[in-house]
Amino acid sequence: MHYNLPDDQQKAIESYLGVHSYPTYRLIDQEGNIINLNVDPRNLDTIENIIKQIYKK
Repeated sequence: MHYNLPDDQQKAIESYLGVHSYPTYRLIDQEGNIINLNVDPRNLDTIENIIKQIYKK
C-alpha cells in the first residue's frame, strides 16, 4: 500500500517513527539480471519507460 504524502509530511513521519530505510523495487530482465534502479515508485511514466527499454533487447 502506498501513502503518497507531500515531502514535508513524509519526512516528519519517517523522523517520528525512526525510519531510515524501507523496501525498494527491483526489476529482473529476461536474462535474470537484477536491475537496480533509484526510481520513485510514484513516477509510473519513468518506470514504464525503463521496463520498455529492458524488454526491447
